Amino acid sequence: MFNFFKKPLPPSPLESQPTPRAVLPTYVTDKVVVLSKAGPSIRNTYEIRLALFMAKSRNLRFILAVRPCTLIETSVRDLLAEHDGLIEETQMGDFCVSVGWGYEDGENEGWVLGDAAALAALVGEVRSGRLREFLIPGGRVAGADLTEMAAELRQESLSATNIDKEPVQEALLSLIANASRNGGTLFIQ
Repeated sequence: MFNFFKKPLPPSPLESQPTPRAVLPTYVTDKVVVLSKAGPSIRNTYEIRLALFMAKSRNLRFILAVRPCTLIETSVRDLLAEHDGLIEETQMGDFCVSVGWGYEDGENEGWVLGDAAALAALVGEVRSGRLREFLIPGGRVAGADLTEMAAELRQESLSATNIDKEPVQEALLSLIANASRNGGTLFIQ
């Protein structure tokens, strides 16, 4: 309807059939859908497109809330302008966290972890200092560092799940494998 969705990706090793992904807006009322993002840069992700679609399908206003001085991809700005979405700079206490892999111009695959509390809980479970350093909005890993991250992640024993009820450890390993195989970057926003 709004041409938000890219062509479907083949199933990842984590799942035999593609699973529809969920979105967790930060704030929803009878007038507005707000998706708050805390990273220093914002890529064009399925999460943003799905939250915008959710708002438009309910005749609600969509606001992408970001911290001051956040860099936002041109494609995100264009998409929001085309569908009357707004970008508002603000200080925020809560925000939504997504994890994905892609290139400089967007996301190829990703999922939503949850809110700031879900991220804090995940970081609290992780023993590896290197993994904890990555687990922040704006965290990025590419190249040979992906292989090292996968090795460290396999040493963990995580109980966290994402909002799609997938084990985060397996879901992260799947994203890392795809990013590594395709020369992409793993990122958190």
